[in-house]
Amino acid sequence: MQLPWLKLEEATDILWKLAEVGLTTLQTGGNSVRTVNACPLAGVCPKETFDVTPYAMALDSRFLGDDSVMHLPRKFKSAFSGCSADCNYSRIQDFGAIAQVRQENGALRRGFQVFVGGGLGVFPRLAEPLEEFVPAEEILATCEAVIRVFDRLGNRQDKQKARLKFVLQRLGIEEIRRLVREELEAMHSPQEELPSVAPTDGATPPSTARSGADPSTVEGQPDYQRWRRWNVHDQSQEGLHTVIIPLRLGDITASQMELVADLADRHAGGALRSSLQQDLVLRHVPQADLPAVYETLSSSDLTGIRASGIADVTSCPGTTACSLAITTSKGLANQLVQMLEKPDYQDDEALGSLRIKVSGCPDACGQHYLADIGLFGCAVHVSGRLYPAYQLLLGGAVTEEGT
Repeated sequence: MQLPWLKLEEATDILWKLAEVGLTTLQTGGNSVRTVNACPLAGVCPKETFDVTPYAMALDSRFLGDDSVMHLPRKFKSAFSGCSADCNYSRIQDFGAIAQVRQENGALRRGFQVFVGGGLGVFPRLAEPLEEFVPAEEILATCEAVIRVFDRLGNRQDKQKARLKFVLQRLGIEEIRRLVREELEAMHSPQEELPSVAPTDGATPPSTARSGADPSTVEGQPDYQRWRRWNVHDQSQEGLHTVIIPLRLGDITASQMELVADLADRHAGGALRSSLQQDLVLRHVPQADLPAVYETLSSSDLTGIRASGIADVTSCPGTTACSLAITTSKGLANQLVQMLEKPDYQDDEALGSLRIKVSGCPDACGQHYLADIGLFGCAVHVSGRLYPAYQLLLGGAVTEEGT
């Protein structure tokens, strides 16, 4: 999450206040190992192979604050997905891991299919498979070996060609695979015991709150039924549900955030997750609590957009907060949301599930390559003048067949 428009003299107090509640800005930027992503439905998705949360947590903890990964040739991004649907976009990361299980000696063994060298930006490239199966207890060491190879061979002279994907392009996957295996042998890393999932996100929360309204009245409302269909998912835990809270352009006000935090405390075990779609996720919500959750979210205008639908437009900050941007991508995205949030679009069987992503420049922070409709800012010369414009891409997707 980003806090924009801060004054420099406020930063110190903000950093201390974040630290007091266990949050940090460390490695959210720079040529470092960045925040590790995991699927927001990890641990509750009925389709997942197993919960990848502890592995993502372990990897994040392993490198957070480690000076050896603060001065890489360029940033290093990693992600874990719990099944082949790859909701977390492992194929566009420097290091991506998709959960798998294998039968060995009559028992199931956990592991991951590992991809390396993906990335978007001006030169998009899909990650390539490093190993078809890495045992779960070896995943941290494998990632560290990849980082060491990148640190040694990445381009430190040209920032535009410094990511791991350019090392992969130069050497090929076979040589990268050989170097990583060689690094693993040199490390002699023992098998590691992984931490368990945080209790606040794994336990079934007590149902302690109800709205004052009659649930049967709420459940009969068309808007509630629409929200229930769009933004509520059954969990693998019987009787519990995940609620997606789509944020308009990824923005949320302080008062809305307090309201959502209160909902998390009362209905979801005190924990929130965020998604790559710039939405928030409440998990472990009992069925009986759904009307109360809906009423509270509706009172703060947080129920009108279909999660991952045509009006849930993703945008980078654009020129409103980025010196590299060419266009005001959030301005365009806001116009699109206003046009497409009408029920005629969101309820339409063919159009409602389309994804739209907007970037303010070719660097693809809005992930426009992965959208049904993607737009990115550029500049065009017309009659001797330079104008901001957009290029349009169609048909991007991440599916079980690939990206």
